[in-house]
Amino acid sequence: MRELNERRLRYFYNVALHGSIRRAAEELNTAPSVVTRQLRLLEQEMGVKLFERDVSGSRPTDAAQFLLDYWHSSRSLMEILEERIEETRTLKRGKVYVSLSEGFLVDFIDNVLKRFNKDFPKIELSVNVHSVGDIVDQVASDVAHLGIVYNPPKVSYIRSFLHVDVPIKLFVSRDHELAKTSEPITLARALSYPIAKMPSIFGLGRTTELLADSERIPLNVVFTSNSSRSVAHFICNGTAVAFLGPRYVAAEFGNGELQAIEIAHPLLTDNQANVIARTARAPTKAMTIMIEYIKKYSKIFGQR
Repeated sequence: MRELNERRLRYFYNVALHGSIRRAAEELNTAPSVVTRQLRLLEQEMGVKLFERDVSGSRPTDAAQFLLDYWHSSRSLMEILEERIEETRTLKRGKVYVSLSEGFLVDFIDNVLKRFNKDFPKIELSVNVHSVGDIVDQVASDVAHLGIVYNPPKVSYIRSFLHVDVPIKLFVSRDHELAKTSEPITLARALSYPIAKMPSIFGLGRTTELLADSERIPLNVVFTSNSSRSVAHFICNGTAVAFLGPRYVAAEFGNGELQAIEIAHPLLTDNQANVIARTARAPTKAMTIMIEYIKKYSKIFGQR
């Protein structure tokens, strides 16, 4: 196969990303006919069909998935080349994009990112909060260099650089009646109270629903938010309870506003926090140092 045309590859990637020739053309600030012609030339060059087109848009074929892998790998190698050309021992140039679950945000910003930025002020930093599925997708597609997530799926294209056990506990306000009892709290009793939770697309939200299913108890959900911080703050002065990660709560609430109650259940004990990256991606120097900073300074991943 001859050397692939970089311009056509860029057009191909945007169609695959946006699922539409029209939307790709808008992103590239060109005419749809130009994108269509470049795709046809690329298909002729490769000898395969790259998209199935219908009224809903353009869907990548199996061959296109291999070409997407090539695109991501070539972008990753180009990033490394550019960084190695520009960087010095003090990391004068580079970038780290992180996608994480909201429960890690405060700890990451306050304990890791502020120190990293102080030591390497010219490194471009980007942090965005997403659900577990979106984080894995962003890491797999190289939109994010690193992901910080609870219980990522065990797939070959994702590698975990750091992991730590993070058992989930029931949290109540310090004035809640459950905080004042000395007897063990059963899961059934915990689930009998009003519940604050995250949506099911988030790990903590799904875990809460699975706990209710295991006890065959309908949840009395009185508050839902895609922010674990909002959930924690909601239960501070009310009767609702929530299942949250104690490392996150300790990082957010150091003054005892919330009390943790341990309940023995596999869904609550078998949980891990992970720092992940794409398996085939060669870590840049900035990525490597960021991982070191997470290990050293994070209250969730660091020394305990």
